[in-house]
Amino acid sequence: MRIRLLSLAALLTVGTAAAQELKVSLRSENGPLPYAYLYRNGRTAAVTDTSGVARLAEGQWRTGDTLTASYAGMTPASRVIDAETARQGRCELVLEEVYASLTTDRVVVRGDVERFFRRAVREHSGCVDGCWGEAQLTGDATMTYVRSGLRDSISGRITTHRNEVSPRNYMDHNYRLTIDPSTREPRPELLSELNRMLRWSIPPIFHLQDRKLFGASRHLSYLGTKEGLRVFRAVFPQVAMGSDSMYIQVVAYVDEATKLTRAVEAEYLRKDMNYSVRIRAEYTPYRLNIGWYASRICLVPVSIDYRMSQGDVEAKGSFRNGRFLSPDATRKRHQGEPIYAPL
Repeated sequence: MRIRLLSLAALLTVGTAAAQELKVSLRSENGPLPYAYLYRNGRTAAVTDTSGVARLAEGQWRTGDTLTASYAGMTPASRVIDAETARQGRCELVLEEVYASLTTDRVVVRGDVERFFRRAVREHSGCVDGCWGEAQLTGDATMTYVRSGLRDSISGRITTHRNEVSPRNYMDHNYRLTIDPSTREPRPELLSELNRMLRWSIPPIFHLQDRKLFGASRHLSYLGTKEGLRVFRAVFPQVAMGSDSMYIQVVAYVDEATKLTRAVEAEYLRKDMNYSVRIRAEYTPYRLNIGWYASRICLVPVSIDYRMSQGDVEAKGSFRNGRFLSPDATRKRHQGEPIYAPL
C-alpha cells in the first residue's frame, strides 16, 4: 500500500505547476554567462543576470518541462526538470564553446580585447539599397509565415525598389519587392517579413562595432582565428531601441586581410520575451565611388537565414545568391562609372 501511495504521489508531481521559484545557472568552463537566453519547451522564458543566473517564478515552470540555454557562439545545452530539480529549486546548464579549437592570440583581459578589436576591425556599414536608395539588391528568397497554425509561403527571385518615384521617400524603410515568378499576389504578411529579413541583415554590423549602444556597454570576446577569419562575440544587456528594450548577441567573422566583416550570427530578444529574431548573414563589400561619402565601404548581404517569433506568429526565411545592382553615374564628371563597385 505504501509503495502504491508513493507511486501515486510521484505521478501527481510530474507535470504539475511549481510552487516555488526555479533558479537556473548558465555557465561555460570559463565561468558564468551573463545575458544568456533560457528557453522553456522551446519558448523564450528568461535572460540571465550579470552572475549568469536566470529565474523562473512560481507558476512559470512545471516538472517535465525542457529547459534549453543558448549563448552566441556556444552549443545549446538542455535538461528536463525532474522531481529532484523541482524539490531543490535550482539547476545548472553548462554550454560549450563552438570555437574552442580555434587558434587564439594573447588576448586575456577586457581592455586587451577592445584594443585588439579596434586594430583588427575596420569601420564599415551595411546596406541593402545603397546610401540613398539608389541601388537595388536582387536574389533568390523564400519565406514561410505561420499564424495560429495557419501556414503560407512564397519563393522566387526578389528585387528591391525603394526610390523609383519622385520625390524619393528616404524615411520609408520598406522596399517594393518584385517577385519573379509571380504566380499570385503575395499576402501582405509575407511581403512584410521579406522586408524585415532584408532589414535585419544590417543591424548586427553596426551593433558589433558600437562599444556603448545607447548607453549600454557590450561584453566583447575574441574567440580565435580560422581560415583567415577572426571570430568575435559581442553581447549586450537591455538596450533601448525605439519604444522597446532588447537583448543582443552577435558573433562576427572578420577577414584578417581586409578587416571587414564577412558573416554574422545574431539573436535579438525583446525585454518582454515575446519577440525574437535569429539571423545569419554573409556579405560582400562594395565601395561607394562617387558623392559625399566616396570611399565608404558598404557590406551587402549575399545570403541570409532568418527566423522570427512573436506570440502565435512564426516566420522562417532565406535569401541566396544576392547581387547588388548599381546604377551608373549621370553627372558629366563621372558619367558611365558605377556608383558602387565590388572590392
